[in-house]
Amino acid sequence: MIRDGISINGRHSFRDYGLCIKEKKIGLPGKRIIRDSVPYMNGSYDFTTLGGAATWEDREISYTFDILADNEQAMNRQRDSIINWLMNIHDADIFDDAMPDWHFHGSYSGGDISDEEELSEFTASFICHPFRIAETETAIKLKTGESVIEYGGQAVAAFISGSANGSITFNGITQSFLANTRTELSALLEHGTNTITLTTSGNVTLFYTEEII
Repeated sequence: MIRDGISINGRHSFRDYGLCIKEKKIGLPGKRIIRDSVPYMNGSYDFTTLGGAATWEDREISYTFDILADNEQAMNRQRDSIINWLMNIHDADIFDDAMPDWHFHGSYSGGDISDEEELSEFTASFICHPFRIAETETAIKLKTGESVIEYGGQAVAAFISGSANGSITFNGITQSFLANTRTELSALLEHGTNTITLTTSGNVTLFYTEEII
């Protein structure tokens, strides 16, 4: 039996409801494959990344909990309390104690409960954003001139903040920024190599929140 719990909307499965995780299933997102063929051609062309990075389907995660109660009435109250908690989970962050550095983001999509008087099982399923999201933001100090960032996650928005006005060319797109102002970059931080050219007299930091499968 897994003793870790999940926390959503300020409520914890074990501390608030006494639920113990019996089983969990962390599904992987499916890649959206776009293929097409032309007459007189063997096989097909893969257009999956024609518009840039590949896109992904939602992922599904589920948790099966043991529900313990002294009698049938107590079991019914416990079930009602759990269902009311889960039914109100929409577009929320989902924290798993076993993954302290990451969280999921999604909505409750359905459940299944066994009909027993004193020991029941409840399976809760969630439809989530394809990627796990880092708990803490990554900060990188940039240097004036040209530099490179190697990034291993999925493409995400990046922001900069500097102590003086300046301009930045990030992955081919140039924009200006104001001192002491958090500015979103027009280009995404891409998986792989990201090239930066920075012009400023101040200190500049780049921020992003990593996403991984």
